[in-house]
Amino acid sequence: MGVDESAPTEPDRGVIVAQGPSEVAEPAGLWVVLADDGGTGLELADALAARNQTVVVAEENGTEDANVPSVAGVFRASVELTGRESWRSLFERLPVDVPFDGVVHLPGLAGHGAGATTGEMADDTRTAVGSALALAQGMDDADVVPEKGVWFVTRGAQVLERERDGELVGAALWGFGKVLAREVPHWQPRMIDLDPGPASPRVDLDDELLAPDAETHIAYRGGRRRVARFVRSDQGPARLELPEERGWLLDADEGGALDKLRVQPQVARVLAPDEVRVAVDAVGLNFWDIFRAMGLF
Repeated sequence: MGVDESAPTEPDRGVIVAQGPSEVAEPAGLWVVLADDGGTGLELADALAARNQTVVVAEENGTEDANVPSVAGVFRASVELTGRESWRSLFERLPVDVPFDGVVHLPGLAGHGAGATTGEMADDTRTAVGSALALAQGMDDADVVPEKGVWFVTRGAQVLERERDGELVGAALWGFGKVLAREVPHWQPRMIDLDPGPASPRVDLDDELLAPDAETHIAYRGGRRRVARFVRSDQGPARLELPEERGWLLDADEGGALDKLRVQPQVARVLAPDEVRVAVDAVGLNFWDIFRAMGLF
């Protein structure tokens, strides 16, 4: 019997019997993007449209006819940002021939930054949170459910490690998103926080939107993706040993590291008339304590 010399002679080697396509198209989906003033909304819409997505960009002064695309796959619609009925009307007019994948809220990127005045912060917060509330109410009224979540994108909403810059408007949106997660968990609310300041590294938001994982609290810093985690005390920093005797206090590390809190002695002062001394059995740390430990105060 003859031998096929084209056949492999070593049984331990793999043989490629199939090859995938050179280009893989994303499944079609529909996205509603509430634009910001900095162009991120249109940039994101173009990136999604290039990946087989239909995008409706909602703007305060957008085109009235959302059925006419501005570019391939991208439609621009006019909406009253804080108008519940306006959002309901928009959601009810969405195309029904593609799955409704998600909503992206971007006004949290349009704040005045860490140097904002009190009036500017108030205006930014009213616009961002007011539009988020009206959007959510309009979604509920129209009875639509996104398959890949409602996304709130902010900049500097979270203060990580020794950062000093942050934006109040983004922090308010994170609070709103956490409320939505409890009230309407089937909407899959998610928050993404970008680097503080306008010159932050570029983040491919379309990758996050089209391939979401189980994370709902995401922060990008210096190009690195970070997520919220609870860490058991036996897996994190060494547990702080507290003295058995009285007369001590918990003090912050001078460098602002949360894992370097330390115990300091405290001399008990003589009580004045009508004063009492309370023996503390347990105490919780609040935001004031955390900010003090990080050197923000």
